[in-house]
Amino acid sequence: MNEIKINALLIAAGKSGRIGIQKALLPYQEQSFISCILKKLFPNFQRIVVVVGYEAEKVKLELEPFRELASKIGNQKLTVVENINYEFGMFSSIKLGLMMLKDADFVLLHMIDQPDLPENFYLEMKQQVKKSVDWIQPIYNNKNGHPIIFGKKVLEKILSSDLNSDLRKIKKELELKVFNWNCRYKEILTDIDTLDDYNNLFSNSQV
Repeated sequence: MNEIKINALLIAAGKSGRIGIQKALLPYQEQSFISCILKKLFPNFQRIVVVVGYEAEKVKLELEPFRELASKIGNQKLTVVENINYEFGMFSSIKLGLMMLKDADFVLLHMIDQPDLPENFYLEMKQQVKKSVDWIQPIYNNKNGHPIIFGKKVLEKILSSDLNSDLRKIKKELELKVFNWNCRYKEILTDIDTLDDYNNLFSNSQV
């Protein structure tokens, strides 16, 4: 039986306009958001693609230790791509990243503002993946959260869509087999858009 290929796509390209700071480089637990996330993605996914854009050179510098680690492994564990058109919006970054993951059976789509997800979350979410399902979304306290995992049907639809589309439109257009995973991780609801959100991240982690 062939192993299901689950890869990860981390979006770190946006300008973070409302918070006024490059979110990928915000500190959390004595490291940056992007480092914190990648440390947990690395052991759990076969391939990882990171899309950078705003302040790309600064973010790439933060990624150097992971690129060195990937080169020691001797495979294509980590790919970093720059979206020069990041101001067109998140969907443009998702499309660009997925072009590097065309052979994946499933893709975990991860945003940069969830550094607080524990590693066990990724282990358990991967266990929800089945070939009969197209879209897996975690739920906590009856609220939809992120990251999501989607399959080949969604991946191909995103790649064939224009930049005016988005994930909500694609989910509505396709007849998808959706699995809503009621999980135990409140961190799936984390969404850092403002400095208040960022400050709440620390108060929530102490609860």
